[in-house]
Amino acid sequence: MNVDRRSRSVWLQAGCLGLAFLATVAFLSCLPKFLDDYRLLHYGRLADGRYLNLDENEPCVAYEYKVEDKTYRGCTPWANQDGSDIYTYRPGDHARVWYLAERPWISASPPSEEAVRQQEAWLAFCLFGVLLGLSLLYVVRRRSLELLSPAPSTPPSSTART
Repeated sequence: MNVDRRSRSVWLQAGCLGLAFLATVAFLSCLPKFLDDYRLLHYGRLADGRYLNLDENEPCVAYEYKVEDKTYRGCTPWANQDGSDIYTYRPGDHARVWYLAERPWISASPPSEEAVRQQEAWLAFCLFGVLLGLSLLYVVRRRSLELLSPAPSTPPSSTART
């Protein structure tokens, strides 16, 4: 019976740790994109650029833009072009490009507030998963230690008779 409790406790702890691990990986994989989009949305600057390649067989839309005297190139996925009239443009046409002033090589098509809010919600969900997994791990571990530890034995009381 004690072995069943111990193996169940080990599996529960592994499950809680696995949940926390997966949520941490998801959180860390989404964080860089969120930070870039957030910075672009709130601190980005608009640059005039031009489209270079609008071939739908390519994975992204290529563009270039100038900041001060330096020319940068960027590429944004076709999926980010929803709602725009990108299909009517030709190479060389004007492109609106957002870039970060302190890092002008980071650019994108304008991120939407809705996309940033969705990313915020996903990050909050992942963070909740991390906290839930660690909290459950703490509870399961504590409970298993209480159940598996031997009960304290009371020494037989010796009454000395004189």
